[in-house]
Amino acid sequence: MSATDASEWSVAQAAPAARASPAATAAVEKFDPSSSVKPGTFTYRLTEGERVTTHRVTVNQDGSAVMRLDTGEDVSRAFTPWRNLVSHGRFRFTPNHNGFLPEGTPMRVGLTWTHSYTTTGGSELIQRIRTCEVTDYAPSTTIGGTTFADVFTTRCRNQRVGRSMPLDEVMLWGAGRVNLRYTESSVSMVPRVTEIVSVSR
Repeated sequence: MSATDASEWSVAQAAPAARASPAATAAVEKFDPSSSVKPGTFTYRLTEGERVTTHRVTVNQDGSAVMRLDTGEDVSRAFTPWRNLVSHGRFRFTPNHNGFLPEGTPMRVGLTWTHSYTTTGGSELIQRIRTCEVTDYAPSTTIGGTTFADVFTTRCRNQRVGRSMPLDEVMLWGAGRVNLRYTESSVSMVPRVTEIVSVSR
C-alpha cells in the first residue's frame, strides 16, 4: 500500500497506544455520513475454534459491498450511510438496519444505544435487541500488520427475543467506521473472531 493509499484509508503512522489516555478518551469520532467508504478491498480472517477461513469485502463507490468467501461465493451486502448493515445476501434487517453502530451521532467513549431489529430471509423470522456502549478509544491500533488511526471499541449485548444466553460482541472500529475486529461469544458457543488482515485498492 502506498503512502497515498495509507492516508486515504486513515492508516496511522504512529506506534499503537496500549491504552487510551484520559485526554484521548475525550476524542469524538470525525465522520461524515454523507461520504461513502472509499472503494477498495478489505481482507478478513475468521477464526472459530480450530476452523480458520478468509473472506474479502469489496466496497463499491456507493457504499454497497460484495463479500467473496474463500469458496469463491459472492454474498452482496448493503449499508446505511452510517455503516450499519441493511442486508446480507438473502437476509434483511428491518425496520432499517442491524444496529451495530449509532445512527445520527458521532461515537465517543460513554455513548450508549439500543436497537431492536428483525432478521428475515431464513427459515424463520428472528427478533433481536442489540444494546451497545462505546467503551474505549485509542489514537492508533495495529492489526494484521497495519496501524489504523482513531480506533473506538464498542461492546454489545445481542439478545434474541424469547431466548436465553445472549451474544456478547466486542468490535473495534477504525476511522471511517471500518470494522477492524469483531468477536462474538456466548456461554453455549465457541467464540468467533473476524479480524482484518489487509486493505487494498
